[in-house]
Amino acid sequence: MSENSLLSLDKGATAKHSNTILRLRGGSSTTTQPPRPINIDYAMLLVNTLGLAAAAAQLGVSIYTLRAMLRQAGRPV
Repeated sequence: MSENSLLSLDKGATAKHSNTILRLRGGSSTTTQPPRPINIDYAMLLVNTLGLAAAAAQLGVSIYTLRAMLRQAGRPV
């Protein structure tokens, strides 16, 4: 891989990460809508069948956010 393609991948990852943070905070700066709630039972079903990373991607949250939500609900992963 060339240096330019690595730089492009890094910029894409940063932009994707920033979008994830905005979505978790309720959308872009012009949106006042809160993030949608996640059903804990459904989240656990996804984690048990797909794994933590795939479940987090399916729910549109980060792995760390999903783990924290499940831990808070008394279901540590």
